[in-house]
Amino acid sequence: MNKQNISNSLKVITLALALSFGIQFAAAQSWTPPTSAPPGNNTYAPINVGASGQVKDGGLTLGLGLSGTPSQFSLLAPYGKVGIGAGVNTVQNPDYNNASVRLDIFGPGNQRVKVQSTDTYAARIDLQNQKSGGGVNAWHVQAWQNGFQLVESGVANRLVAVPGGDIGMGTDAPRGQLHVDRSNAAADIRISAPYDRNAALQLYSNNTNGTNAAHTGWAILRTANSGDLLINRDAVENQGPPATNSRTDFKIFANTGQVIIAPSDGTSGTNTKVNLAVRGRLAISGGNPQTGAVLTSDGTGGAASWVVGSPSDERLKTNITPLKGDILSKVIGLVGVTYNWKDPESSKGTKIGLIAQDVEKIFPEVVSTDPQGIKSVDYEKLVAPLAEAIQSQQEQIEQLRAEIELLKNK
Repeated sequence: MNKQNISNSLKVITLALALSFGIQFAAAQSWTPPTSAPPGNNTYAPINVGASGQVKDGGLTLGLGLSGTPSQFSLLAPYGKVGIGAGVNTVQNPDYNNASVRLDIFGPGNQRVKVQSTDTYAARIDLQNQKSGGGVNAWHVQAWQNGFQLVESGVANRLVAVPGGDIGMGTDAPRGQLHVDRSNAAADIRISAPYDRNAALQLYSNNTNGTNAAHTGWAILRTANSGDLLINRDAVENQGPPATNSRTDFKIFANTGQVIIAPSDGTSGTNTKVNLAVRGRLAISGGNPQTGAVLTSDGTGGAASWVVGSPSDERLKTNITPLKGDILSKVIGLVGVTYNWKDPESSKGTKIGLIAQDVEKIFPEVVSTDPQGIKSVDYEKLVAPLAEAIQSQQEQIEQLRAEIELLKNK
């Protein structure tokens, strides 16, 4: 064997030995979990890219960009679901296998999701779906500089809650605990209830201990079944009258439109106080009244009608007795005056009349006093004593005339 052949054989043997040693070394050096913390904040084990699941005991941080530029998306699950404390079966969590649940947060105690902006921009959650007729139905909720907002995305803020608790609907700056504002249409608040239940708005003041104070409550309600509108004082649990310490001060009948003021009192059944007091002018139209007519009824529950003058039908009266006493002397005691009203809004110009305090001393029956102590004279009621005084005076004149005739004949 020559030297050249010997050299080639040695090369082949050397290459075979090297390949055999390299294969054995590579097999011996396949990846195994490290026995100490790896450098560079790497995880203890690689995250596989296969289809099988993987369990990691420790925490997991994504997208911080420790080895370069941060990732645009730290976590994506395009076709799967994300569970946080979501349990391992449907016994622990009924939604465990629910395909429509994409983010499942499940566990004992308080569960929280926090979305926080580190500057003045909004921290928000967007919600949207496809409209049945086409297009996108998009809303989002957000914490903004001036509070909490429910927004119809790209349209307008629909609900705003500002620090302090004031709530605005249609306005970003509510000027009350509830402020409804619609600039381009009618604004309304609707309270609905079943037909056989009352629908009410209750107005109460509170005691210092937070409970509803007695005799401070009002309710504006639509009554069950009949649909009448009531304004009640101290209504009890929206039940309406009659009830102890409850009364209806205003009522509109749904079927007729009839309006009654102070129709009943929960304790006495009637209310004899003045039902309507107007400090100013009151106009009543309708019914084609004549000049000076008065709107009245016959007291039997029939329809009201316009009557010229005050109602004075004998059939409406009882205990009729003539005026007694020296009526003429009383009428002579009345002092007529001219005057002007102090209130510039009252009728202007010089007036003639009587002073109520003077009249009250002589004919208290024709003077009334309102809750503020203001006295009024019912001039119509003075007609009777004036007529009686004229008759008395006429009797004196006739008597004097007879006496004069006697003197002439002597």
